[in-house]
Amino acid sequence: MSGGPPIVRADPQGIAQAVQVIASDGIVAFPTETLYGLGVDALSVAALQRLEAVKGRGPARPMPVPSSRRFPRAMTRPSASAVLA
Repeated sequence: MSGGPPIVRADPQGIAQAVQVIASDGIVAFPTETLYGLGVDALSVAALQRLEAVKGRGPARPMPVPSSRRFPRAMTRPSASAVLA
């Protein structure tokens, strides 16, 4: 297949590529124990809008924002549509 998103290994080089994608408001997919997760910069309105479009979500269904160190619990960030309103 050509033209699709790259598939990278979970090694330092692959992680650096994923960081670049997120830093440029892109979306990365990653495996979890049961499904795949989608990751974006949760502080970027453009990235949240892109994620909402991919997932077909709007302001009525905000995105969960899990965090491990800076916040002791997961928090919920408003949807990009709500931030812009």
